[in-house]
Amino acid sequence: FDEIQPRKNSEKLMKTLDELNQSGKGKVWFAGRGTAPEWQMKREMLSQCYTTKWRDIPLARLG
Repeated sequence: FDEIQPRKNSEKLMKTLDELNQSGKGKVWFAGRGTAPEWQMKREMLSQCYTTKWRDIPLARLG
């Protein structure tokens, strides 16, 4: 179903990835797999988006 043909040396690449991953669990992977859960952004550490969201800009009024 996939019309994309394997790239030259892709078998060699996969073998190299397998060898690297044998030295530890999941050291190297393809970006399409996503990130490891422990690398996910912590929402409580999220900074304000002052340059992208008007509602996040603090409002100041003169007396």
